[in-house]
Amino acid sequence: MTKFKIARLIFIKLLCVVSAHSYSQENISIKQLEQNLDSLDLHMIFLEESDLSIDSLISQYEVWRLKFPHSSTVPLALGRSLFYRSHSDARKWLTYALQNDSALAEAHMLYGMDAERWGDNKVASEAFSKASRIEKGNARYAFYEAHSYANYDLKTYFDKMNSIPVNYKGDEAAAMALYWLANKSLDTFQKKRYYKQLAKEYPFEKYHFTRSGMNEYFDLLVNEDLKEAIELATSIWKQQADSTWFIRLESAQLLYSAKNQYSSAQYDSVLYSIKSLETSRYSSISRATTLLVADTFVKLSDFKSALQALTTYFVQNPDTSVYKRIEKIGFNNGMEKFQIRDLVKTTILEEADNASEIKATSYIDQSEIKLSDFYGKTVLLSFWFPTCGPCRAEFPHIEYVLNNRKERDVVYLGINMVHEQDDYVLPFLEKAKTSFIPLKDNPEERGNLIAEAAPSNYLIDKSGKIVFKDFLVNSNNRNVLELMLWIIE
Repeated sequence: MTKFKIARLIFIKLLCVVSAHSYSQENISIKQLEQNLDSLDLHMIFLEESDLSIDSLISQYEVWRLKFPHSSTVPLALGRSLFYRSHSDARKWLTYALQNDSALAEAHMLYGMDAERWGDNKVASEAFSKASRIEKGNARYAFYEAHSYANYDLKTYFDKMNSIPVNYKGDEAAAMALYWLANKSLDTFQKKRYYKQLAKEYPFEKYHFTRSGMNEYFDLLVNEDLKEAIELATSIWKQQADSTWFIRLESAQLLYSAKNQYSSAQYDSVLYSIKSLETSRYSSISRATTLLVADTFVKLSDFKSALQALTTYFVQNPDTSVYKRIEKIGFNNGMEKFQIRDLVKTTILEEADNASEIKATSYIDQSEIKLSDFYGKTVLLSFWFPTCGPCRAEFPHIEYVLNNRKERDVVYLGINMVHEQDDYVLPFLEKAKTSFIPLKDNPEERGNLIAEAAPSNYLIDKSGKIVFKDFLVNSNNRNVLELMLWIIE
């Protein structure tokens, strides 16, 4: 059973309350459904459990649509089912439903979510707004309306997001809003304010987005106030006894102790203490530890080890603060800007693997495109699919970076991982103003270009080597992509 099938089954089970009916999933026939045509629950069971192909189901519903032209349930049922199947006809059937009943809040909601798949962000906002106005007490609808402005109207986005914790206090949507307000805010003070409100009003053990938010809050505090990070980790560990938070707490305490040793000029003790630290590659503790190690080596006049620690970290975790520290040490030792860049680039290339040759079909003209066609150029390769929200959120930031380069010298390839969503690809590119060359995935051809999730990004240099991978681009780190591209020029 595929993930999509499982997701649909869970959704149907949540929606369908059939205790008022004597039908089982096995005995709902077309004839019986016609006798209960206004039962949306029965439609959903029929659509999920039917042995008919999707094309046959669409044909059957077309017959019913013509036979019962005033029914909104018939097109809504199929439109909902097609939406959760990521079928491109969902929009058409949701439109039929709204033509018969414009007050169907769910139909507006699904229409908006589908519009985002097509790249119609403003159409999506309008649809979410209609759903929210129809069901004014629905916090989820209000959240989706607010969130839809993220890529094209940040003022409206923040205004509407800020209203949700006020109007829907205690709802999961309010926790979601606080999380995203903190995530997208570029002001550190504001971020902390949102995270603190999230932690205070939405208990860690009850709200999923509080758990996500506290992970990010901890990372922020490691950089801003390590003592406060320890207090946060201690509080959550006492509440949850979660092993992940125990590791965070222990690591933060060790780092705090090592920083005190550094302040006391106990440099050998710092290096000894750091050895016992176990951190994730992506954690803020790992970055802070690397910076402390480098500073310690500098105090010991071991500049070579300081640069080695920083460049080794940077190869795996591109970060502007780490690169600035590399430059500072380099400048202090008489190196020029481009010498420093070449040092980092050499270290990267020593670790880099050649990218596997991939062959993929272009959505534009059905031609075969190979990665080797672009040797001599830098390639940014993204694995994505149209219903991937993080993918759609990332694209505007990548475009911002590419469009601000003096020369558009980067080949941008976007490989759609989900063939069932092929129909969305070209319309999405046109509406969302995304410039990558759209390619159809062939998983057997990926080689070492692994994509276990989406988005999965690779930066490949002019000689075909994978120089950076597993990075995401957002409003907070556009400069990291700019830096990576500059280093490998």
